[in-house]
Amino acid sequence: MPDPALFTYDHYAGVARARVADPAPSKAAARMMNRTGTARGHAASILAAVRAQPGLTAVGLGDATGLGYVAVDRRGIDLERAGLIRRHGVENGKLRWWPV
Repeated sequence: MPDPALFTYDHYAGVARARVADPAPSKAAARMMNRTGTARGHAASILAAVRAQPGLTAVGLGDATGLGYVAVDRRGIDLERAGLIRRHGVENGKLRWWPV
């Protein structure tokens, strides 16, 4: 797994988020993901996989990183907002992730 220290908050806010309306357990889980650095580690793994194998779907990135596709989508959107990867190219109804 890539070094999560590569992601500073200046470059990527690897932050798990919970919505205001989410139940307390969801908010607690987001806080735990942030406190332990899990969200940043997931983001680092996803970014490395996208750079190594451009054009994978969320399922493909999940296979490459050992994460579930839901985790890939959540952190992938964060990475996209940070300008590090982008979604493009629908094939068989599935978006593919590419490095920027």
